[in-house]
Amino acid sequence: MFARLARYTIEPERLGDAIASFREAGTGLRELPGFENGYILVDEEDGALLTLTLWSTRTTLESSEARASALRRRATRAAEGSVQSVHCYEVAGELGDRSAAD
Repeated sequence: MFARLARYTIEPERLGDAIASFREAGTGLRELPGFENGYILVDEEDGALLTLTLWSTRTTLESSEARASALRRRATRAAEGSVQSVHCYEVAGELGDRSAAD
């Protein structure tokens, strides 16, 4: 599995707008081949927002980049925020995975 982690700066008072915009963007991601899941992470104190999306293979992660980028820009623009960084990773393991201990 592969992950894309993006970090944004959003004014704290616009976090609600940003969350709604990113949820809407998630509907577009669900249509893409290989999309597994996604999360919106927020720190209300400093206005930090991150999105984490999970993809079945490196190929589907890479193939989704153009569409994901457009959705990211649209969601960020709707909340008057900015994209700080985008990084891709291979998922090496799961924290707290009880099956790994067996």
